[in-house]
Amino acid sequence: MERFACDIQHLRFGYHPQLEEIWLGVVPMPSENCFNNLKYLIVFEYENLSHVIPFYILPLLRNLQEIHVVNCQSVKAIFDMKNMGADNKPASKYSLPLKKLILNRLPNLESVWNLNVDEIIGLQDLQEVYIYKCQRLKSLFRSSAANHLVILFVRNCPSLEEIFVEDEAALKGATKELIFHCLTSITLWKLPELKYLFPGKHSLEWPMLSRLNIFHCDKLKWFTIEHHSQVADHQLDFSNDEQAIFVAEKVLKQLTVSKLNFHTLYPLLIQYQNFIHKMSWILLLSFSVFALNKF
Repeated sequence: MERFACDIQHLRFGYHPQLEEIWLGVVPMPSENCFNNLKYLIVFEYENLSHVIPFYILPLLRNLQEIHVVNCQSVKAIFDMKNMGADNKPASKYSLPLKKLILNRLPNLESVWNLNVDEIIGLQDLQEVYIYKCQRLKSLFRSSAANHLVILFVRNCPSLEEIFVEDEAALKGATKELIFHCLTSITLWKLPELKYLFPGKHSLEWPMLSRLNIFHCDKLKWFTIEHHSQVADHQLDFSNDEQAIFVAEKVLKQLTVSKLNFHTLYPLLIQYQNFIHKMSWILLLSFSVFALNKF
């Protein structure tokens, strides 16, 4: 079993009960090399599991590339850091080589990690994030996890208030500039409580963004414009109190595919026809076009 635990690359909970006992701390860890070669972790319809990755497993996951957690009713956090005592805190940050994170139908998921772990876990390699039907989730992760993010897909999370979370100390002072160098696709769908991607004063840049799909995010301030000569601010879902996430003149030059609410995009269609006609296609979503219960 020790050899198997050290060599396994694909672990799906429910298929390897002995490995799961090691993972969950039911039996002692037979070797410090356990799970060193693990690349893919899948937890599908697994009951009585409140936390997917315990803190003592983290140092072992040197090659973990993908995490899939699907249809698990009991999961409250993906990374469990609350039980890490002062004696177990690492001298340096764990660099987790995770590239893809999929969280699907987790009705009791409250957080990706249940403690401030910015100094403990590094997710610099994260490229794809897919979050779907996590009813209690209120935020995702720190902005430092988005350095190489390519795809951000978040749908049907009714309690989600923000994508990137920061502590109060980091929010004080001058406007924070964030450049998402690799992000090409954003989908934010049916997130009625989403207020912003990043809290506090910020300036967001999306140099590689080409696909934008936003629908039923009624509290989110989407567009602002650099020049206010022709279109009023209120027409663009913009106010001085909350910074919008996109500057219209910049992002519309880049888009090849766009799905947006009609009432949001229509003023931009009038103002920036020379940009928008270059898109491959645009789908304007409104209540008269689609029945919401089909989604």
